[in-house]
Amino acid sequence: MTAAKRILRKAQRQAYASQRESTAGKIMKASNADTKLFYKLINMQRKTPLTNTKILKLNEKTAEDGPSIMNIWQEHFQQLATPTIEENFDTDKLELVEIQNNIIESIEREKGKLWILLRNLYKGMSIKVKWEGQCTEDVMVLQGIQQGAKLSTTLYKCYNNVILDSILKSGLGACIGDIQVPAPTCADDIAVLANSTADAQGILDIVQHHTSRDLVKINPTKSEAVLYNAKGSNISTLQFEDNDINITNETKHLGIKRNEQNRANISERIRTGRATIYSLLGAGLHVRRGFSPMVAYKLWRTYAVPRSIYGLEVMNLLAKEKDMLELAERKILRQIQGLPNNTANMAVYTLVGAEPIAITLDKNVLTFFMNIVRNSGTIECEILRRQIAFSDLRGKDFINRVEKTLSKYNLKSSSYYIENPLNKIEWKRLVGIKIKEYWKNECHNEKMEKTSLKYIEIQNNPLNEAHNIWKSVKNNSKDVKAGEIKARISTQTYIFQAKRAKFDPKIVYADKAINVQQPTTSPGNNTVKTDFQ
Repeated sequence: MTAAKRILRKAQRQAYASQRESTAGKIMKASNADTKLFYKLINMQRKTPLTNTKILKLNEKTAEDGPSIMNIWQEHFQQLATPTIEENFDTDKLELVEIQNNIIESIEREKGKLWILLRNLYKGMSIKVKWEGQCTEDVMVLQGIQQGAKLSTTLYKCYNNVILDSILKSGLGACIGDIQVPAPTCADDIAVLANSTADAQGILDIVQHHTSRDLVKINPTKSEAVLYNAKGSNISTLQFEDNDINITNETKHLGIKRNEQNRANISERIRTGRATIYSLLGAGLHVRRGFSPMVAYKLWRTYAVPRSIYGLEVMNLLAKEKDMLELAERKILRQIQGLPNNTANMAVYTLVGAEPIAITLDKNVLTFFMNIVRNSGTIECEILRRQIAFSDLRGKDFINRVEKTLSKYNLKSSSYYIENPLNKIEWKRLVGIKIKEYWKNECHNEKMEKTSLKYIEIQNNPLNEAHNIWKSVKNNSKDVKAGEIKARISTQTYIFQAKRAKFDPKIVYADKAINVQQPTTSPGNNTVKTDFQ
């Protein structure tokens, strides 16, 4: 029995390895020939297989096959889309909503025909339920609308703008100089900024007033408060609709985690990037497995880097935090190329034509800066102008980081671009040219300093053009494994047997200087005396 289990497990491992190699081969072939197939295969690696339920229950009904399950789903959505009056239904609220709708319609009717267009967009809508490739009949939507459909996002902004105007008129919340920034908003996500608990509570009361008046429910348990630089201070509780808001050390806003120190957790970012790239191909992400470094870098660049540095352009990173990101990226690049740890950093980047993550961060900062400058009438641009006028060169403001980045790539000052903004295409082209010049000079300077790079020829465009060692390798495991040896020989990190033996203390070399004296013999002694040096 034990032997049979061992044989079965061996067969399973072999089948899994064969499947993994087959998938890697398909990905490598599709990387150049068929982009659509390439990303399809990658997504198959990332996603877990879809599993549909075999049994579905609704009220007293039970379905165990595809058509029956689809019918139950249709019945469920039919109930949601049809107005009904139940026992605990709030009839007073229904009457109030109907009165409000009639008033709004009578007011909008006098302003033109736009309200007719909006009404017709939501009138006569229908939905279908798709299950295992089959669709049900149309279900008429007589109440409500699915989130994100039609003009729901735009109409929500029109409603939400009334709340934001009330907060601004109240004078509560944080200010940058004379610029009010009490409630930065993106879609339906409102962040309340205040210098005191009283101001924060006042803004929450304004939001509560508007939502209760408009019969809108907000779940206070989904809101959290983070106290910046408030160590040792006594902060009273914040409340919304008689519920306490949780005060925490860290919360997520627009996908970016904010903590008490207002610092980015770089270690977590690195783990996220590493987990992303490993989730695609796992242990097969290595040249010794026959996987092309060009394709592996494409995966790293497309999927892992954006997740690792998302939102970092708006945060003031320390030098050691940037070094941590670069160190983690170089480790991945060495792994996918099969290079040892003592390989020169410049060779790690130039062989595969990689863009350092520090340069990617700089590009994001410059892009974000020009996006703000281009919209001159916004609050963000006003804050930027104020920082230019009042910021200290040694400060930690965003504009100081922009100035250092502009100077690094020999671009003009931020004051010039404030007055002479460039469009998106012009700015992207200018930044790309300057970054290419900077990186090419860096590559040549390091090549002059390090003897291990004397066999590496720097390409005309080291950022996007791989070295011929990897560029000439075909997308098959045999050529990829041969390419690893070429790369290690070129970087002088391939240890030949002769060189290894040279440092072996057990081996005595014949090329050592040997001084042989004239043989001397003594009576009864035929020993020859020889001195070795």
